[in-house]
Order: sequence, then C-alpha cells, then structure tokens
Amino acid sequence: MSPGPIRFETAKTVEFWAPIILEAGSFSEEELYFGASSQDIRERTIGFGRVIFDKGSVTNAFRFLVANSILIALAAIVLWGILAYVIGRKITRLLDRLTDGVRALRDGDFRKVDVVSSDEVGRLALAFNGMVAALEQREAERSRAQEAISVLNNELEQRVIGRTAELEKATREMESFNYSVSHDLRAPLVRLKGFCLALEEDFSDKLDSAGRFYLERIMSTCDQMGRVVAAIMSLTQVSRGELCREKVNLSPMVERIIAELRESEPQRRVTVIIEPGVQVDADPRLVSVVLDNLVGNAWKFTGGKPEGLIEFGAVASVEGAFFILDNGAGFDMAYAERLFRPFERLHGHDEFPGTGVGLALVKRIVDRHGGYVRIDSGEGKGTMVVCSFRPLGMD
Repeated sequence: MSPGPIRFETAKTVEFWAPIILEAGSFSEEELYFGASSQDIRERTIGFGRVIFDKGSVTNAFRFLVANSILIALAAIVLWGILAYVIGRKITRLLDRLTDGVRALRDGDFRKVDVVSSDEVGRLALAFNGMVAALEQREAERSRAQEAISVLNNELEQRVIGRTAELEKATREMESFNYSVSHDLRAPLVRLKGFCLALEEDFSDKLDSAGRFYLERIMSTCDQMGRVVAAIMSLTQVSRGELCREKVNLSPMVERIIAELRESEPQRRVTVIIEPGVQVDADPRLVSVVLDNLVGNAWKFTGGKPEGLIEFGAVASVEGAFFILDNGAGFDMAYAERLFRPFERLHGHDEFPGTGVGLALVKRIVDRHGGYVRIDSGEGKGTMVVCSFRPLGMD
C-alpha cells in the first residue's frame, strides 16, 4: 500500500507497480496547491497498475535505438561533410585562382581571375583584378618610358661617338698644325739669329752702342722665340704616342737634374734634400719631363733667396705620390688655375725667365696617366707641388 511506484526486478524481467489514485471529488484549496498527505493518498487509491518488461526485449530495443541513432549521426556527419566540401571547394577554387594569379603576377603575367560570386571572396577577386589592371597600366607606361629612354640613350651615345670623333679629329689637326707651325718657325728663327751673328761679327766696329743694344735685343728675342717654339712642340709631342708604364725610381732623376742645375749656376747656394727610393708607375720618358719642369721651377723661383731650399720626397699617406717643396717666391693661390694654361705667367720675364709652358706640360702628362697635380703656395712663402700618377680614388 505504498503511496509511490514500486519496482521489482528478476533475472529476466523488470516489474513496476504504481498506485491508481482517484482524482475526482472535492478537495480543499490547501490540498490542491500544497498536495495531499500520505494518508489521503492511501484513502484515494483505488488500485494498482502493473507493468512487466522483458529484459531481453528491452535490451534489443535499446540496442536497435542506439544503432539507429549512430547510423543517423553518421549519415548526418557524411551529409554535412559533403556539404562542407562542396561549399569549401567553391571557396577554395576561387582562392586557388587568386593564388595562381598572384604567382603569375610575380612572373610578370598580368592575368585576371574569374569572379563567380558576390560574397567576400568575390569582392576580393574584384579587388585583385583592379590591382592587376592598375599594375598592367603602370607596366605599360614603364615600358614606354624605358623604350623612350633607350632611344634617347642610343641617340646620345651616337652623338657622343660623333662628337668624340670630331674632337679627336680636331685635336689631331690642332696638334699637326702646332707641330707644322713650330717646325716652320724654327728655320726662319735660326736664319734670323745667323744673320744677327754675322752682323755682329762683320760690322760690330761700325755699330754704335744703340745699334749693338738693338742687335742684342734681337738675338735675345730670337732665343726666347726659339724656346717658345720648342715648348709648343713639346706640348704636341707629349699628347702623342702610346704610354709605356713601368716602375720608375724618381730619386736618381732628381739628383741628375740638380747636378745639371748646379753646373749651370755654381754660385747659387741651395740646400737640396732628396728622399731615396721614391717610385711611381709611369712612362719613364714623360715622367722625366715632369721632373725637369718641377725641379727646374723650384730652382728658378729660389733664385732670389740667399739660401735656397728644395726638398723632394714621397707623400707618406698617399701611395704613388711625391712632392717638391721650395722656399722660393711663391704666388697668390687665387691665380693657381692659370698656372696650368699654356703661356700663362704670374711673374714677368725680367723677374724669372721662362715660356709659361712648363706646368701646362706637367698637367697634360699627368692627365694622360690618369693622375692629378696639386699646388699650395703663398706670396714669399714658397711652393709645394704634390703630383700623383694614380687616380685620386685609388690613393
């Protein structure tokens, strides 16, 4: 007479008993809302319901239910997998096209992709196609600009070749003209000086002091003109011929030049310091001309000093460069560039003799070797010349 359900279980069955309670009749509000007591339930029980389950049947039914649930779940998974594959393939196919388009773009192929949808991937494809179109337009403009530049470069190259050929031709003609003029002037000068010598020898007793003065001036002018002609020929000759560069020891050359200068002016008191073993990579014939002019200038412009000083040596910090230093007259550095022009002089002939070609010769020879010449001086403070037969960037 339990008020609640009762469960009985055996080896093969499971039995449930539950009371059948009468719901009809009158009940108080308290019983309606708060339930009845156990005694009331027993009083309203009119019978019991009995349900018997066979365990085997229940187990089979449960297994069948589980199997069906698993099959349904597997079918749902397969169905969702197929659906996901179809949807993913639809998306990845366009992404693959975008990837192929990016690779083609990297290789210079401006290939657009097909747009098959209007979703996010489709909008991405549209943006990619817009970028490809812009890049294609820029590439076309760059190609046109490059073609135009190539045409201009070819025209410029042809112009440079033509101008270079014209310049070389003009240079050769100028050198030939200078050589011809110098050669043709030499013979009349020699004859003129010969006539002056004959006049002095045969008619010296008939010339007064003014006549002899004029005759000496004519002979001096002939000598000076001869030196100018020789200088012009020297300028022409240093620009011709092939350079034969080799290691040249400059110190013995400077010693020889100083010895010759001392013989020509034994009364001069000049202290000379020569560093031994100064070497350069240059044409021996042309470097000898450079030293003749630089050492000769140092000797000449120290002529006004009671105690002259000339120093020759290598520049310690610059490979292949040497210097010649003197305590001579010097000059204003504001006019330094004029020194390398032919026949430009900063001192008069009455102060220091010369043709004004020496430094122009030096500059032309050094330029042919690809080197440079630097001069540092001051009025009354002497001069230092630094010369290198190597380009400035290689020092």
